[in-house]
Amino acid sequence: MTFSPDGLTLAAAVDPQPLPPPLPGGGTVTPRPDPRIIGLWDTRTGAFIRYLDGHRQDVNCLRFSPEGELLASGSVDQTVCIWEVSTGEMRTQLRGHEGVLADVIFTAANEVRTVAQDGTVRRWNLRVNSSQILPLEVEGQQISGIGFVNSRQVLMVTTKGEVSLWDLDPLRRIRHFTIPEMAEGLDGLTFPRGGNFTSGLLISPDGNHFALRSWVQSQEWILADSRTGKPLTAAPTTDANEHGIAITALAFSRDGAYLASGDAEGKILIWQLQPEPRLVARAATRGAPVASLDFVAAPDTLAIALTEFRRLSYTIGGVPLKEAPPFRLFNWKETKDISRVELPPRTVQRTCLSSDGRFATYVELAQPVVVVLDLITRVEVARCRVDIPNFRANSLTVLDIALHPSGKYVALATPQGIHVYQLSDGALVWDSSQDPGDPRRTFSVCSLAWSFDGQRLAAGTFETVYFYRPFAKEKSVVGQAFYRPPYRPGIVAAPFRGVFLPGTEVFLAGAPDGQIVVLDAATGKLLSRRAGHSLPVSAIALSRDRQHLATGSEDCSILIWDVAELLR
Repeated sequence: MTFSPDGLTLAAAVDPQPLPPPLPGGGTVTPRPDPRIIGLWDTRTGAFIRYLDGHRQDVNCLRFSPEGELLASGSVDQTVCIWEVSTGEMRTQLRGHEGVLADVIFTAANEVRTVAQDGTVRRWNLRVNSSQILPLEVEGQQISGIGFVNSRQVLMVTTKGEVSLWDLDPLRRIRHFTIPEMAEGLDGLTFPRGGNFTSGLLISPDGNHFALRSWVQSQEWILADSRTGKPLTAAPTTDANEHGIAITALAFSRDGAYLASGDAEGKILIWQLQPEPRLVARAATRGAPVASLDFVAAPDTLAIALTEFRRLSYTIGGVPLKEAPPFRLFNWKETKDISRVELPPRTVQRTCLSSDGRFATYVELAQPVVVVLDLITRVEVARCRVDIPNFRANSLTVLDIALHPSGKYVALATPQGIHVYQLSDGALVWDSSQDPGDPRRTFSVCSLAWSFDGQRLAAGTFETVYFYRPFAKEKSVVGQAFYRPPYRPGIVAAPFRGVFLPGTEVFLAGAPDGQIVVLDAATGKLLSRRAGHSLPVSAIALSRDRQHLATGSEDCSILIWDVAELLR
């Protein structure tokens, strides 16, 4: 979360998806946020401006240009996006880092510098989209925190408590010292991402101080002088037990006079740093965990972001426990809210396109209504209410949707299974629990695809693809766990996604590990497998002449395949 130089625009990485459906036994589980989309808000009114959607994984760092015209975002997907704030258009996407982005900063009108958590700094020329590598010496140690002090200096802290200050013009280490108090809590461990000190390190705007959260005692933070290495405190000297639970966010005021800390219970403390750190104010979020903190231009105004980045609604057995807005602008000296910032409502759960691309089908978020929209005439050609098991308004109940080739039916995937409805009246035609051969009664996540003749329905899970015949007199399902994609740390699991080859029983699918597989829909047999993407396949389409297959992946690449070659 960060503010524009004039303090009028707030940018924050958010997860705009609604809360998940309830558990079968009642109650809900708070999901892990997926903050890969950037939201912009007007801080004067709290009005939402727009979303910036370009990253495939969590956004780790945000920085406005000095004039406020551009916004740079770095991500876990190892890319940096440069956005035009006024229009929301992506000017360019910078690729080349092999580590998770830790920080980004503008140095000139057409130059950006980035640093990754592996200690690699890159200098980018935006005009030609090229970069120069500036490798920092890590000396075999693990980095616990790294970030820009200013446009030409980088501060790095290792897990042994060693602190290095690097000048980038030219590249040289100008300061190096060890803080023994840090070594005990940092040895062999890196700081988890969270709050606005995602790389484990928070540097004051003037570059004179930096703060780290202790790993051993997660409710404590360490504040040190970046010029001398002298720790000002190894824990708050006053009311040391104020944070009885893990600290999740830290923020310096722009003048460096104050430090704010927030924890997982929603408690926020404001510390005055000079002459010695002392507690001067408290705030609370009514129990909602603090995800990020930042000071606006005035040091008495603090922006607070909550973990869920949306209206919280924790329930147990359907009884709401607490609610809170996702963002607040808070005057901590007067202990009052200046404004509250809300995310715009999402009205659609899932959507799909017909094979000819003319019709879009979706389920409304607030009620179980299926809508088919003609994209050429912009007229609804079908709207019907359906009975979706355990449907909850404003919750992610529908996991995927597929329109039947005839336009008469629609298939929905939910945590309770797969259901086929008649669009004329919303009547339930078939669900997967009716099939005696169904080896799997609950689909936690899956994708759906109809065959071109409408006789088979494919359902992809994390491990395999199942093939149903919903309209057959004798119901049967075939499926085979032909292989389990290998686990890869940091990669979000995804289901198989595929399309049928017209006039055949062949099913072409993109796998969670990026491979392309060819299956026999009649037997479930694996016919062939080809290496392709480095991350899960997120989209797949067959050309109209059936000669080529296009696959899109979370690795931000699109591959075009020769279908005849895949079938060999």
